[in-house]
Amino acid sequence: MSQIHSKGDLNLFRVLLAVADTGSIIDAGVQLNLSQSAVSHALRRTGGPVQHHPA
Repeated sequence: MSQIHSKGDLNLFRVLLAVADTGSIIDAGVQLNLSQSAVSHALRRTGGPVQHHPA
C-alpha cells in the first residue's frame, strides 16, 4: 500500500520545485506568493543547508 503524504510534505515539494525552477529563494517566493523567509524556513525543514546569495 502506498504512503499518503501530508499537506506539509506536498507544500515542501512545491517549494523545492520552485527554487530549482527559478534558481532563487526570492523568485521562488514570488512564484508561490510566499515571503523569502517562508521559503527559507521550508528549506530548513529538509535538513540541508540554506545559503542566501544577495543579488
